[in-house]
Amino acid sequence: LLRNIFQTETDVLGELTIQKLDLSDCAIEVIEITAFENFHSLSFLDISMNPLSEKAMKNLSQGLNLSALKEFRATDMKFTAYFSNSFLNKLKWTNIEKLDLSNNKFTSFPRGHFPHLKELIINNCVINVLMNGSISDMPRLEVLTIQKHQISHIGNIFYNNRNLISLDLSEYVTFTIVSRESATVDMTIEDYSFKYLKNLETLILRKTPLRGVLRRFMLFGLTNLTKLDFFNCAFESIQENAFETLSSLRSLDLSFNIIFELPDKAFYGLKNLKNLDLSRNRLTFLKSSELLNHTPKLELLNLNRNKIQSLSIKMFSKLHSIEMIQVSENQIQPWNKKLFQNNPNLTIFIFAENYVNYFTREMLQDISYLTHVDFSKNPFDCSFCSTVELQSWMNDTNVTISNLQRELHSYDCYSPEPLKEQSLMDVNLSDLELKCVPYIFDFIMFAYSLISCCIFITFIVVAVWYKWKWNIRYIAFRLRTRTKRFKENVKRFEFDAFVSYCENDLPWVINQLIPAIEENDPNTVLCLLDRDLCAGNSIFDSINSAVEQSRTTILVLSNAYMNSNWNVFETQIAQSKLFEDMRGGLILIFLEPIQKSEITKNLRYVIKTRTCLQWTKNATGQKLFWERLKMAIKKPEDKGISTHIT
Repeated sequence: LLRNIFQTETDVLGELTIQKLDLSDCAIEVIEITAFENFHSLSFLDISMNPLSEKAMKNLSQGLNLSALKEFRATDMKFTAYFSNSFLNKLKWTNIEKLDLSNNKFTSFPRGHFPHLKELIINNCVINVLMNGSISDMPRLEVLTIQKHQISHIGNIFYNNRNLISLDLSEYVTFTIVSRESATVDMTIEDYSFKYLKNLETLILRKTPLRGVLRRFMLFGLTNLTKLDFFNCAFESIQENAFETLSSLRSLDLSFNIIFELPDKAFYGLKNLKNLDLSRNRLTFLKSSELLNHTPKLELLNLNRNKIQSLSIKMFSKLHSIEMIQVSENQIQPWNKKLFQNNPNLTIFIFAENYVNYFTREMLQDISYLTHVDFSKNPFDCSFCSTVELQSWMNDTNVTISNLQRELHSYDCYSPEPLKEQSLMDVNLSDLELKCVPYIFDFIMFAYSLISCCIFITFIVVAVWYKWKWNIRYIAFRLRTRTKRFKENVKRFEFDAFVSYCENDLPWVINQLIPAIEENDPNTVLCLLDRDLCAGNSIFDSINSAVEQSRTTILVLSNAYMNSNWNVFETQIAQSKLFEDMRGGLILIFLEPIQKSEITKNLRYVIKTRTCLQWTKNATGQKLFWERLKMAIKKPEDKGISTHIT
């Protein structure tokens, strides 16, 4: 124990070139002002855990050659209420590169310029505020560690610390398990607070009451960050794209929070993430099964102690690099589909202490390709037939089964009562093997019965088709016709009816037909070749286009019409459309009796099956004529499915 340091005691060391001096825990109380004047080359000094007074610290600062000092440690200064500001003021504008002042008292770190400082450690110093300028005046700072603090707010204070590599603001002093569930203490980080820290690689904020939502822009700009620690920050949710700029992140710890649900894009941007810890939250993953698709390089995934009830292949489908998955202490039940088909590098799967009471064949297939598996402390029901296969696998496999020998009863039967607490490896399942044979037999009988029924039904169908195939074809034809007629109801045409007439009957068309149909009903539009179709096209194209664009065709028949080659051509086109697309619309108007020699076989069929109207000079007959013609032109949906009025 030195207690006092005087110049007479240090003169004997004057001839030595001392660069490092450790005086920690020496019970030093007094330092003479000239005691250190001979230590011209001293670059490291540790005076931690000494009861130095304010005067002793002032003497030290005045007698020490501060221009050579690079590293200074003064932790746990026992008898000082607050660390000496006078000493810190002397360190300003010096070449000091590392300061460790932990376990002292600062309400805030004093403002001042430390142009060469690279590392500052002020843990457990009761700091409750980081003033604007107190950190920014350290332009070369690379490591800042402020553990066990009471800082309640962080804003834009790092604008001049572009060389910062590691930032540790963990452990808010009064943040406990009790205060975690209540809002008694809070710590806020403004959006874009870290946007200037382009070189930051490590950010540790564990055990801080950030609470609520991890916002999208809270971490914005940390493009070089590789490690992020949010352990026990009382987060309840994460906004989409909260990590979108963290493309270099390798390790993310979100364990021991209160997160219930995560959006599908919560981890968007984490394309290089390798280690993700989401343990000890309250996740179910029921609404975010594709959450991990944005982390294709993930190797280690920890989901222990959540509330996950089921696993799906979507959870892990994009994790081609995953090596270890931990889902212990959840509520997972047996699954019936293989989970790890897309995970060729998976070697370790731990799902202990869940609700797995039996194994399916898919589960055995999933774990058979691993090197290490742990499914201990699950409530195994050894009355299931699959227990026989599980026992056989456990005895023959080369996969390492954790806790199989080390912890007793880790793989015991939970039920039924006669087998309770008997090891899965050794339990006698001979009765179960006999019991399961009928089930296998019943399955074979069921399969046989199903195949027999299919063969019998096929035979009946073939027999019915052979005997009544033409009747069936006729019914199918009628159904197809009805379907096409129904579709015609929806199909829209440019014209309601194309009028085919000869030149001799043009006066009747102009003076009688058009006024009675178009002028009395503006919604009905007729198509006349000379009036409605574009000039320049060939007569063939014009006639075909007119029929194609009209829902129905009106043939104005007279002996002159039957002697016209073009009119006969129009009739043939209309008839072909009638059979080609099952159109029901073809109306025949007889202006006069037609000679029988002029009526072809096809026209005779049309006369028997389609609407035929006879023009008369009688006024009452003409009135009935126009009513029937208008009814025949109407759209099918306006008059019902039938399109014929005869």
